[in-house]
Amino acid sequence: KKARTDDAASSTILSQAALGAMKSYWEIPGMKAGVVTGVVAWNLLQYCKAKGFALPSFNCTGTSTCNAVMEAAAKIGMP
Repeated sequence: KKARTDDAASSTILSQAALGAMKSYWEIPGMKAGVVTGVVAWNLLQYCKAKGFALPSFNCTGTSTCNAVMEAAAKIGMP
């Protein structure tokens, strides 16, 4: 198997100043829709901290729970 390689930008921990200057979390290198892990997840948490808001977490125990969370987020216009 070929090892998965991410670009260097998505494996770099960004400074609070750099994250605070971003207008959207989509500007975080490596950010994409779906499950966020590793350095990208850390940068997302730090982005939230720099912008002064919380990142909610949900215990999805099955597809129905996951769908309910995603439908509720979409309904209120949140990621």
